[in-house]
Amino acid sequence: MEVVTRGLAIGGGLAAFALALLAAPHVDAAPRARYDDHAIVRITAPDHVSPAALTTILGEMGIEPLADHPSAQPVVRVPPHAQPNLDAAGFDYVVLEPDLQPSLDAEALRVATRPSAQQGYFDDFRPLDEVYARLDLLEGSSADVTAVEVGTSLEGRPIRGLRFERDPTAPIVLINACQHAREWLSVTTAMGIAEALATGTTSPINDASFADPDAAAQLDALLDDVSFIVVPVVNPDGYVYTWEDDRLWRKNRQSEHGVDLNRNWATAWGGPGSNDDTESNNYRGEAAFSEPETAALRDLMLAEERLVAHLDIHTFGQLVLYPWGWSDEVSADDDVLAPLAEDVAATLTAAWGIEYEPRRAGSWYPASGNLMDWSYGVLGLRALTLEMRPDEEIDHSVGFIPSADQIQPTADEALLAVLALARWTADATDLEPGDDGEAPGPEDEPEPEPEPGTSSGGETETEADGVTDTFAPPDDVEPGETGDDRPAEDDEAGGGSCVCTSHGSGSPSGLWVVLALLIRRRRD
Repeated sequence: MEVVTRGLAIGGGLAAFALALLAAPHVDAAPRARYDDHAIVRITAPDHVSPAALTTILGEMGIEPLADHPSAQPVVRVPPHAQPNLDAAGFDYVVLEPDLQPSLDAEALRVATRPSAQQGYFDDFRPLDEVYARLDLLEGSSADVTAVEVGTSLEGRPIRGLRFERDPTAPIVLINACQHAREWLSVTTAMGIAEALATGTTSPINDASFADPDAAAQLDALLDDVSFIVVPVVNPDGYVYTWEDDRLWRKNRQSEHGVDLNRNWATAWGGPGSNDDTESNNYRGEAAFSEPETAALRDLMLAEERLVAHLDIHTFGQLVLYPWGWSDEVSADDDVLAPLAEDVAATLTAAWGIEYEPRRAGSWYPASGNLMDWSYGVLGLRALTLEMRPDEEIDHSVGFIPSADQIQPTADEALLAVLALARWTADATDLEPGDDGEAPGPEDEPEPEPEPGTSSGGETETEADGVTDTFAPPDDVEPGETGDDRPAEDDEAGGGSCVCTSHGSGSPSGLWVVLALLIRRRRD
């Protein structure tokens, strides 16, 4: 019989937590890493120090910004040993929370006494085994819902997802979360989307109403014409590690130091905003696609010929980011991607009145080797990165350890963002794929030559596990053409083309065509 203990006083410290462990047989072990006397601080940079430069300076001090983006007033975690460095730097700062560990203890106590998934799956965050058990349950809910086996992680865990498809010819929107292990809210957000798609309702978590009363009808209508793939945990090893060892772990589990999966993609791999220091949270890995998690998701995306749009879900910051992320270069499709991001941000804001800001990612801070840039640059997808709640300028205290009451509204917001993106992909013409923005190689090579694992001058070439992916579109390729005198597979439908080939045993190969979307269906 499962015993669930509620309402334990946190003030008892370790004694209360020990009582929780005894009272609830299903609980997980407390994280071993501790953050005693790590202060949460808001720093104000001098006018002559840019946000990006401040991030670099703080990193050299051993001080970690809590958000993934630079800020003129960042909220940071200051370990005790780094406090003298901060004082010596002469920056103005305010201590918001003198000791982070009590917040982590409180969360550990709460999730240890969480209701069972059968009692209320979305009442709290869930470890990997419960996430996958829920995927199994949703898979059996309808003939339209089938399992997707993406691949296997470094430590041998499956990377799993679900496909929601009524029409096997419909265009596909891919949604993934948890490249970064500590972003638990991204997992529940993706699962909330999956729950809504499986049940055909827009209140998958409880009876709270959406701002858009027609959302349920819109969702059902879209499922007739658009397919979805949802992968809630791209980084299962890291996610398990945050439950069992270190709540604030970000990377995968490569050689104990880990690799930032969102710096391990081929477009601009090794450029600004990534790091070759294995101890850095932005460590990019030894080569593009060096990690089995990124290679597995890449192969899934290459194999899905009908893939047209992509959302990469993260926390936190309340942002809708669009390409490019590797630099402040304006993409060739900025006139499409910018209004798309603005519309998605407005939709997110309308759900619960929480403001989301659209931004071209690289105009704010560089993040080379990210998934969004690869999705757009190589596959020509309408690719966005969602940074969900909270906004660090308003609420520093939750960050990567949000309260459970954030689960439902955040999933609400993201689902409406998915609906907005699906409407855009249905109503708009295809993008011109194949421009990687003349992305640079590693930042320590001033004039890099194209090498495996880098991309330059409109071509992306990477090697991982004996597989080479090459994308080199001619300058004169028009929509519906391949540039090599071969007809595009979907000329009659008016589709664009994406020439992505992959050579190697068991790898997808041939011509990948981005299909025209609902336009052709509605003309039939």
